[in-house]
Amino acid sequence: MQTILTDASFWSQALTVEGEPTEIVIRTVTGLVVACVLAMLTAMVYRATHRGLQYSRSFVFTLVMLACVGALVMMVIGDSLARAFGVFGALSLVRFRTAVKDPKDMAFVFLALAIGMAAGTGHNVMAAIGTLVICAIVSVMSWMQFGGRTRADMLVRVVYDQAATAAVDEIFKAEVKRLTLLTMQGFDGDAAVEVTYLARLQAGPEQLVSRLQGTSGVREAHVSTAHEDIEIG
Repeated sequence: MQTILTDASFWSQALTVEGEPTEIVIRTVTGLVVACVLAMLTAMVYRATHRGLQYSRSFVFTLVMLACVGALVMMVIGDSLARAFGVFGALSLVRFRTAVKDPKDMAFVFLALAIGMAAGTGHNVMAAIGTLVICAIVSVMSWMQFGGRTRADMLVRVVYDQAATAAVDEIFKAEVKRLTLLTMQGFDGDAAVEVTYLARLQAGPEQLVSRLQGTSGVREAHVSTAHEDIEIG
């Protein structure tokens, strides 16, 4: 019995992985550690570059797990086509119903999986270089605010009496670079008008609101961002 337990061929067959037991352990641990470390680096870059109000700690945690699981799956598959089809069939039974709201989050998911696949197949150097380069690109683009909009379009809603129309128009001419009418409707039995504009302001919204509220006949004045997705830089 002791001879069987110390037989390398026995352990190779039992573990269904080719190689000596020591080599198997080292290869497995190395791949998982590399995947974990690189995925943690990726997760930290994601946390540092994240913008918006929908930050999820569980998503960051999941990125590291995905890389480790991906590495382990690639080790199990190895060069076996049968195992590849078996793993594909097993994973196809799983239904992922968590919606990814930010497309950038999906890119980080693919990066974590790619790290795991590279580490699981023994391409540790390639995994490290790829992770460092991609994380550097993401960091630089975030620092440059790449893809952001420099203009500040605002939604302006004003309710004013009919007699104050000329005064309101003069304020808009002085305070607004570009003005696009979105809605106009009667208010308080058509004694007043409620209008909504998409405006690009000359200065800050405080000055526009202050002038509108200080005008006789203006009942309400509101300014809000026109962005559908609020980003906090």
